[in-house]
Amino acid sequence: MPNLWGISTTLVKDRKPDFSIFSGMNIELRLDNISWDRMETVKELKKILKRHSINVPAVHEPPGINISSDDEWERVKSIREVEKAILFAHHLKIKRLILHAPERKDSLEEIMEFGKEWGVEVVLENTSKGKGKDASYIFSLGLPVCLDTCHANKNLLEWLGHEEKIVHVHVSDTKGGEEEHLLPGEGNIPWKDVIPILAKRERVYIFELMPHPEPCKRMDEIKKVVEKWEREYGLSFF
Repeated sequence: MPNLWGISTTLVKDRKPDFSIFSGMNIELRLDNISWDRMETVKELKKILKRHSINVPAVHEPPGINISSDDEWERVKSIREVEKAILFAHHLKIKRLILHAPERKDSLEEIMEFGKEWGVEVVLENTSKGKGKDASYIFSLGLPVCLDTCHANKNLLEWLGHEEKIVHVHVSDTKGGEEEHLLPGEGNIPWKDVIPILAKRERVYIFELMPHPEPCKRMDEIKKVVEKWEREYGLSFF
């Protein structure tokens, strides 16, 4: 994919999403608060996205799953939920699914094969705990990676040492926590060191911020960050 920037619907995950506020934008679709596993929803959402000229480069894994569970019933049920999300993506012509890196490689292999069958790329996201926060483990799995800058804030330069494997970035800032997901500039991530490294090749940049009482105002703030990065670091977005 070419350089794209967009916004995760985490910005409105505390309410039923009003997709009209994302008109003409790229979004990463979260599956919170929508009946995503019903074909009726797929058909209606397809109409909404077209009506508002919204492009969706990726969908995030379903909430409430654990594909690494020691409980086999829960593990298999979670895999099936991810597979349904892949079918959801396929029917909406979304080419990428973001998956939290699991500790069970057998679960991952099953999901990868299903993704290949339906033309949906599985991209692994680093997490804030477990093996998913270990850069060497995730890169050893040999899959494209989604770098969550907030989750990785304590060893961000280690992650960026493998920047050629990073195809997708969840952009957010932090003051030291791993789940704050602030607007860049509101925390202490050294963006002046980070962005020049990421700018070496084309990627998808998704601003994944916490829900905001005034999402349109927050989106304007995000646009100002993008304009600053274009101006200062030579990034060019489509």
